[in-house]
Order: sequence, then C-alpha cells, then structure tokens
Amino acid sequence: RELIADYERTIEHILDRLDEGRLAAAVALARIPEAIRGYGPVKERSMVQAQARQKELLAVFDHAIAYVPALDLYLDGTAENTGMRELPWMDRGAVGLRITPEGGRFVTLPDTAPEETFERSEVKLAFDARGSLDLGWSGHVEGALAHDWRVRYGAEGTRKGRLEDDLGGTFTGLRLESVTGGSLDDRQRGPSLEAHGTSDRFAAKHDQGFAVPVAPSPYLESTYAALETRTSTLSFARRPGHEATWELRLPATAKVEDAPQSVHLETPFARFDRTVQREGNAFVVVTKWALTRSHVEPAEYAAFREFCRQVDRASAERLRWRVAP
Repeated sequence: RELIADYERTIEHILDRLDEGRLAAAVALARIPEAIRGYGPVKERSMVQAQARQKELLAVFDHAIAYVPALDLYLDGTAENTGMRELPWMDRGAVGLRITPEGGRFVTLPDTAPEETFERSEVKLAFDARGSLDLGWSGHVEGALAHDWRVRYGAEGTRKGRLEDDLGGTFTGLRLESVTGGSLDDRQRGPSLEAHGTSDRFAAKHDQGFAVPVAPSPYLESTYAALETRTSTLSFARRPGHEATWELRLPATAKVEDAPQSVHLETPFARFDRTVQREGNAFVVVTKWALTRSHVEPAEYAAFREFCRQVDRASAERLRWRVAP
C-alpha cells in the first residue's frame, strides 16, 4: 500500500514539473516499479535498489532550490501549489549544493517533522435511536501535506465528490450535503475544509444495538509492516503528524455496553495516544499518532511491527450501545 502511494506521489511530482528537457528522466522514473520483482528477500532487495535508483533520477529531474539564510529557509520555486514553508516531500532529505558568495558545499535538505507537517480533523457525530448519523467535519493540514490538498480539492466542481469518497473510507455510507473550503488558494497558511453530511450505515448493528469506531484507523501493519521480517532498513518517505478529535453524542435513551479506554504507546520510532472523556452519553475522543524517526533498522523491525499491531488493535475497538424501547 505504501509503495503504491509513494509511486502515485512521484507521478504527481513529475507531472507538476514536466518539460521537454526532463522527459527522459521522467520516463525512467515512471518505469521504476518494473524493477521490483520476486517475493520475500528477493523482492526486498529489488525494492531497496529501486528506491536508490529513484533518488538518483529525482536528483536529475528536480530543479535547483533556493536557500534564504536570513530565514534558514529552502524554497522550491518550480513546485506548484506550495507555499513558502511547504517544501515538497520529494525535496526533503535530498542532497543539495548550497552556493554562496564564499563558495559551495553539499548539504542535506531538512526532513519533515510531525509537528511541522500534520493533518488535524475535528468531527461531531450525533446518532439517533435508529443509529442514523448526522456528521459535522472540519479538517486542516500544514507543511508538505498542503500541496496534496490543493491538488486534490482545489477544483470546486470535483471538491465535494472527492471529499465524500475520501471520508467514505472512514464513515461508511456517508452522503455529504455541503462542503466549504477555506484558504485553499492561500499560500501563507495550510488549507482547511468543512463539511456536513449524514449516513444510515456508519453505525453497525449488533444484537439489539449499535457499534461504531471512535477514531479513524491508520492500518499501520498493512501500510508499514506487512513483512514478517526485514533484512534491510525500512525508510519512511512521509512522516506527517495526525490528530483527530471526535465528539460522539448518543441518544438520551442509549445504554452504553462497552467503551474504548485511553491508550498511550511510546517507542523510539513512533507514538500513539488516545484520550477518552465521557459525560453521560457524550464522548470526546482525541487520537494522535506520528512516526518520530525516518527509518527503522532490521534489528528494530519486530518491535516496530508489534507497535503497529497494538495501534491497529486499539483502533479496532468499538463504542457499543443499546437503545431502550
């Protein structure tokens, strides 16, 4: 899943900057997946080789990046849909040549940090006695994620349908009634969106009641740790922070049977926090998670995979209730 997403981002990066002079490099980049073959260790080795080749080709493909000493800021003037402090993913961690009046030297462009590049959402979920959902959602991104949102939701004609598709992966059966966009064209701050919708299928029926998740599931194991073991370093192309606040309000006649508890998981390479507050039949759940390192060594992989499993198990917990007749 992560390989597919990384390839899609690479293609978007190419299309944003493609011209006649870089056509050969663009074609070679687009054909990178053809080099990934085999199973198990064979596939793993070919993946490492393909990633190394991709970095070489991107160095050829990309334009020069300007450095502003007074602000300690790197600017990619060729990257569309990005602001001053939104250095694209493909530039982060790359090797560059910084040229000044005193001469030139090679530098590593700054990597992203979860507190600088993040996705934050606030969701109000109100359920009636039949389990139908009335949803109010707002989302905001900063840093390198801003480019993705501007490309994905920038066109007003497709914004509602795309957001409905994207949120529908979390809120089953969601039908958006309205979407408003704030600051999508503002390069000085990250984009924001707000939406309102309903669903008759989000609350799953069980016995004589209902069950719902209390946060979006990151599916960490399938995304980052699908292999049982690794012999090479696992590197993360992206490390944004994630924060979701869900306010869930159940019917006054609902009797809660089971509710997820607060969770805190801390490792050298990632962290996950979920806090749960309850007042009667109203719950406020704040979930935060982030990859805090850019890579995991083979010796650490088993512990990282166990962390992913623990997060996925916690995310699979449900709030369950019955409605009195």
